[in-house]
Amino acid sequence: MRISFGTEGWRAIIGDVFTFDNIKKFAKAVANWLYWSERAKLDIYSKECTEGKSFKYTSPSAGVAIGYDTRFLSDKFAEVVADVISSCGIPVFLSSSFCSSPAVSNYVLKKKLSAGLIITASHNTYEYNGIKFKGEYGGSAISEIKWGIEKMIFSKKSYIPNDIPKAYIKRVSFDELYTEETVSFVDMERIANARFKIISDSIYGSASGLMRKFFHSVGVFIDEIRNNIDPLFGGYTPEPIVRNIGPLMKKILKNRADIGFAFDGDADTVGAVDSQGSFLQSYDIMSILLWHLVENRKLEGDVVSSFSSSQLLKQMANAYGLSYHETPVGFNHITNLMLRHNILIGGEESGGIGIKMGIPDKNGPLVALLLLEAMVYSNKSISEIKSDIVDRFGLYCLHRTDILFKNNDEKDEVISKFCTKMPSSFADEKIKDVYTLDGIKCILEDGSWILFRPSGTEPVFRIYAEASSHEKSYKMLNECESFIKKIL
Repeated sequence: MRISFGTEGWRAIIGDVFTFDNIKKFAKAVANWLYWSERAKLDIYSKECTEGKSFKYTSPSAGVAIGYDTRFLSDKFAEVVADVISSCGIPVFLSSSFCSSPAVSNYVLKKKLSAGLIITASHNTYEYNGIKFKGEYGGSAISEIKWGIEKMIFSKKSYIPNDIPKAYIKRVSFDELYTEETVSFVDMERIANARFKIISDSIYGSASGLMRKFFHSVGVFIDEIRNNIDPLFGGYTPEPIVRNIGPLMKKILKNRADIGFAFDGDADTVGAVDSQGSFLQSYDIMSILLWHLVENRKLEGDVVSSFSSSQLLKQMANAYGLSYHETPVGFNHITNLMLRHNILIGGEESGGIGIKMGIPDKNGPLVALLLLEAMVYSNKSISEIKSDIVDRFGLYCLHRTDILFKNNDEKDEVISKFCTKMPSSFADEKIKDVYTLDGIKCILEDGSWILFRPSGTEPVFRIYAEASSHEKSYKMLNECESFIKKIL
């Protein structure tokens, strides 16, 4: 069975493809990649990056950070990966406990290591586990790295020096450095003085205890729910979307909280719920952050969003006179731009958002703190800020539905038939244009759009629809779902 990268790393079902033998192969491929002399010739080392800075080639001897989430056997998988990497003469800094992906990225960047790995399957169901790779720049594996590691997996040639002695494995806490770095970007004292009632929902994942660490120094108590370790995630999927965060919504209403945050399995993605118990879509969060960073913090830079994101972000970027970029789905594409341009904010529909400060990677906890800061600066609730943005830029309603298949073969069969059976219209609107940057996006005559996109890691077909009303968006989704099922 092939070991291959998805949008950020390798994920597979535990005991099927994700086995101890296969993770050893993956770890050995990473070691070979780090020793490969051609790695030093990557564009990332030879061309100017963010704000005229460039990253220098980092020797394998600088070491690798290895973290893990709360999934079944993640800690044991991490130990095996650490043993393989250190056996190749590369020092390993192994997390002393479960941790978040942003904490690993931050540790790699601040300690100037050669790479980072975290054992996680992010938002996937409990049957899955995986490995995310972080470059020395503290972000997701860009395409050059992704292809290089895949090449090493199937290469018979070794670049690891012969008879190299085993390096040390050192247990460290990534959270301490990450907490210190993250709170430095926001006005924690001002947030603390606002005395917000805040609820944090880790959905049994790596965000457990993280928000409390941020606020400990300023003496604010954060109420946490679902913060114990449960590899089955309480029967939920560790993804901060509406169907998984009912307990958070109920808790907010019961406690009359000001805001609540929910995090995915490795805590790099965040969802937010306002004081009325209403869920904020990813584009709502991005629009609020963009508004806050530009109008309150007076920051500048480009805006990036993925192919499946709302056009609201493009509308706002144009209004603020900021350059706008659109990328394929997968935060590695956004990281690539964050390294090469002055990106103020970049995000994707699934909730992954990166900010100019800190790491060029998804940074869910920092996003949560900046939302609180936006409330403080404006003296308004999140729902009031959102309403102001709608009044100024218009209403954008983006929704998604997922069609599950028995396996990837069934999913691939639908894809092969899809283009030949495409209708000429949806929801009484003719298709005006079709774009294929990542999936098939149909632009309708009234400006609304539909995106059909297969998942890169699961037997899932995702359908997105954005319109100027929720009713229209759902109508489009229903028609598209019926269309896909007729193909089966």
